[in-house]
Amino acid sequence: MVVTGEGADELFAEYPQLRLDMILHGMADASPEERADLEDWLAESNRLFKENLLADKALDDPALTNLVGFTPSCLQSWLSASAYVPSLLHPDRRATTQNYSPGEAVAHALDRDQIEGRHPLDKVQYIWVKTQFESQVLGWAGDRVDMANSMEARPPFLDHPLVEFAVMLPQNMRLRGRKDKYILRETMRELLPKALYERQKFAFMAPPSHTDFVKQRAMQTLAGAKP
Repeated sequence: MVVTGEGADELFAEYPQLRLDMILHGMADASPEERADLEDWLAESNRLFKENLLADKALDDPALTNLVGFTPSCLQSWLSASAYVPSLLHPDRRATTQNYSPGEAVAHALDRDQIEGRHPLDKVQYIWVKTQFESQVLGWAGDRVDMANSMEARPPFLDHPLVEFAVMLPQNMRLRGRKDKYILRETMRELLPKALYERQKFAFMAPPSHTDFVKQRAMQTLAGAKP
């Protein structure tokens, strides 16, 4: 049995998409200069996430923007990739999904009562949890990997009293300036090595797609190829 960290990023807003939406939409009192400085910092610290967790170009989905007030960054790269999907489908399936809008489908599935009147950071954390945390992080990247190796994994950050506490925290206890997971970092400050206390999130990315640009271009060519 092992203890895992699933839930910490979701509860304390460490994902770059959540940080970006906080900077763009959740800092009403910030000056344009402060916001620009934070955007530059985020772009530099998360350059490996570009075109993966962070969309290459900003995308606006009408259904999501109507519901949320903006299109959450955590969905933009996924929605951008949806344009490649029809050419990968069998012609019959392609015909039946011709008028399908993934953004509209997501917006329809979300609970409007959990979004209206909430702070932008609360909105995008809720949307991340409902769209990607359950199936992706806890599903194929969590439980399936654990069970495939006959390993029992327990996520203490998802203990329900901790979750109930975390969702009631003010936004600046989750993300403050250039410090994400602010309250968690400060709580563990005396126990962690300085390098870990100061380190930004570093996801497990497949090296060829982000460090070998020849292979990256080959993958992009393959994705854009016509059937």
